[in-house]
Amino acid sequence: MPDISSLARYVSRVDQRYVIERQISGRNLASVEAFPADPSEFLKGQVYQIDEEHELRHQPGAYGPDGYWPVVGFRVAGKLSYSIRGKHWMVRTSNLDEQTSDPVLQIRRRNLAHAHKKVRINREVEAWNILRDGTTITQGVTLGAGSRFDDLSSTASDPIAVMRTGAQLIRKNTGLQVNYIGMNVYHMLKLGLHERVMNYAVSQLNLSKDRLVANPIDASILELLLGATPNRPEDGLIAPGSIKITDFLYSPIGDAPRTNGTTPTRAYASGPDIVMLATATPGGKDGSDNGFGLLKYLSGIPGGGSSVPTTGINFDFPISGGGNDGIIVVDLPDFDVAGGGTKTQILDYSSYFVQKAEAGYLIQDALDATNTTDYGTSLSY
Repeated sequence: MPDISSLARYVSRVDQRYVIERQISGRNLASVEAFPADPSEFLKGQVYQIDEEHELRHQPGAYGPDGYWPVVGFRVAGKLSYSIRGKHWMVRTSNLDEQTSDPVLQIRRRNLAHAHKKVRINREVEAWNILRDGTTITQGVTLGAGSRFDDLSSTASDPIAVMRTGAQLIRKNTGLQVNYIGMNVYHMLKLGLHERVMNYAVSQLNLSKDRLVANPIDASILELLLGATPNRPEDGLIAPGSIKITDFLYSPIGDAPRTNGTTPTRAYASGPDIVMLATATPGGKDGSDNGFGLLKYLSGIPGGGSSVPTTGINFDFPISGGGNDGIIVVDLPDFDVAGGGTKTQILDYSSYFVQKAEAGYLIQDALDATNTTDYGTSLSY
């Protein structure tokens, strides 16, 4: 008689240890680094603006006790408004699917993780759409053929001078150091191979050309060329650690419940652009702030509450996960599927708020997005 247990070893079955999937990088996300999260108890709010020109005007004091003392005081120039918008996604998981699926799939958990990725992708794309908007960040430059950062041997291309100009403008207009320079891996690759940048490294940092061949220019060397001073960080033009290289990729093809069979496309949300910022401080510092912008999110749900009267929204249902910078997970019963199930709603109550455009500098077309030989379509969408 044949050994059934032995034959069973040749029966095809699914490996239940892992699944194969494309991970979404969370390193150096603009939605986190460029827009620090700032809680708000209200869906709409306002922030005062001080009249900076009045504040900075020279006004001498009176000499002697008999002089007329000039009366001084701050002036409010106006208010900036922000509005938090709610964005919603829903996951439906039937009890039958959850009970009969392979252990590695864990349908409900993976559905929830999938929805959370959709939220994070949406946030990152929205963040870069703001950062790449020349009508929002009016300080900046658009580079053309010959002056782009991937024109490695062109005498008209000087990445260090361009970025130093941006850092100087931000410092002049805000008094703050640049502490965020957002770029993708292609920007860093081309900067490390740029002849002008290598010449600066040799002449200003006394690095040998042989050393640069064996150990190409990295972010720490670039920061020194841009004016970082590690021994006295507060004195530098930029802060050490400012360069944030993102490897976040997403598919710019619009999704739908039945979208499939499309050719894989991957793009950087940053496109060919680089942005330099002096970032804001959530809640301000010493009662004021003049950093670039914030991610305003609804803070009314610290976790497991029932209602938020200040927002006018009643949350009379169980909350399986609150907070997380405005991302809320709500579980509701689903009676519309056989055997019952769960409707998991992902609510994202957050919006980007640019409070000081002068704290940003936009370098548009730093790379040639039409060069599909080097970049494919990853810089254009």
